[in-house]
Amino acid sequence: MRIQVLTIAVLLSGCASPPLQIAGPYAARLSESDVQHIKLVVSARPHIDHRIRKLEAVRPDRVHVESGHIDSLGGWKGSGFFVVKRGDKWFIDESSGFEATVERTIVTD
Repeated sequence: MRIQVLTIAVLLSGCASPPLQIAGPYAARLSESDVQHIKLVVSARPHIDHRIRKLEAVRPDRVHVESGHIDSLGGWKGSGFFVVKRGDKWFIDESSGFEATVERTIVTD
């Protein structure tokens, strides 16, 4: 029984998302409402992974978003894109495009 519980706990911890990082020169200007609205904008897009890892506020009205997941090999696989604020609403900046991100940790003996 203990082994089953441990196995389930390990599997579930692999599904957990890392805590959201908020960075950049304008990070302090992002309100909780802004963060929640950005999450909603991202979650409305089916082709974008909804697990956001990082928001980097590069201007008061422009934030770089990194979303994705930890893959089966323990690396990061996701995408990066910008959202922009017009008025009081956030939108994905379609003109800046999307970038793919793959990170691997190489372990040597």
